[in-house]
Amino acid sequence: MATRGTRRNALQLGGAVICGLLLERASLRGGFDNTRREVFASTDVFARSLAALDAHAELRAGSILHFGHSTHLLSVAGVRVLTDPWIYDPVFGALRHEHGLPAHPSGLATADVLCLTHEHPDHADPTALAHMPRGARCLVGSARTAQLARDAGLTDVTLMEPWQSLRVRELEITAVPALHDVPEVGFVLRGAERSVYYAGDTREGPALLEIRARLSPRTAILPVDGMHRKGTQRMTMGPEEAIAATRTLGVSQVMPSHAETFLHDPIASAFLWEKKDDAAKAFVALAAAGLPGVVCLNPAAGEIVAL
Repeated sequence: MATRGTRRNALQLGGAVICGLLLERASLRGGFDNTRREVFASTDVFARSLAALDAHAELRAGSILHFGHSTHLLSVAGVRVLTDPWIYDPVFGALRHEHGLPAHPSGLATADVLCLTHEHPDHADPTALAHMPRGARCLVGSARTAQLARDAGLTDVTLMEPWQSLRVRELEITAVPALHDVPEVGFVLRGAERSVYYAGDTREGPALLEIRARLSPRTAILPVDGMHRKGTQRMTMGPEEAIAATRTLGVSQVMPSHAETFLHDPIASAFLWEKKDDAAKAFVALAAAGLPGVVCLNPAAGEIVAL
């Protein structure tokens, strides 16, 4: 009887291990990405920011309403542009928002344009995209991202090639090159009085000098957490690279992006992914010491800052 019990226990343990490994594999391959309803923090700050945007012409001419990670509602020349919406956790089976987000995605329904740099689920969350305004124009950086947008119900989708420009009322939007592990573009928004470079995910490269020469953005929104697969080349800027990129771009304002997350899966954290924790804080400290004359913007989730 003891032998049978031992054998049964071993089979049960082996079955549990196999099931656990299969679930872990499905998770890390994205089987559960963007499926968990996010916990939303108090919406008071976000509501006040939207009200200020509605009320003040200066904010409509140029401002950033930070939502979280790489999701920002930019207003330039009166056009509202939402970048890379990510609302629902997890992504890559392992990454979650560090804190509750400031509003339900329906709060972003005032966006005129969506700019999706690439297909990764922390930049093109299909569950969040399904909440986006149907009439919004969607600009994307790859065919895969375009398909994700269309599958979510968006119909006005334009695939942008590097250096391709289009106009939305008084705003010029130009796609610019990016260096990442999937096809991607960044975006430069230029109005009569404001210009913003939103980098999405990218590492440093010669395109930064060309962006400066061709488009002369005044403000840059740069990734700072350096997240990448262990043992591979870093394809997203960390704080130090973002400081160097700021100098290369010659901007007068800079804002850290692609931060405020944590790896909740211990297997992924130990063996698969690495990133800089507290990256935005590290970038702000480096900027204060090493970027004289450059204003470092660092709004909390839900806050709005003028450009």
